[in-house]
Amino acid sequence: MQRVKKILERNFFKLRQRDYVTYLGSLTTPPYSETVIWTVLTTPVEVSKEQLDIVRKIVDANYRECQQLCERTIRASVKV
Repeated sequence: MQRVKKILERNFFKLRQRDYVTYLGSLTTPPYSETVIWTVLTTPVEVSKEQLDIVRKIVDANYRECQQLCERTIRASVKV
């Protein structure tokens, strides 16, 4: 977990400079409570295979199929 934290901290300021959208959604595992604000970058972020392997070891199978948008509002970041 400490290695993942370092990877995220190292890239945090780079990510703050990117455009993103947010929406209210749910957890990816039961009970799927709708208590999450998801943040999605509008352009991909490159990570090394090693970085991806580290993250996958911790969050393996922590996902579910995409769900319908329904009436969720998507908010976009705006650079000023």
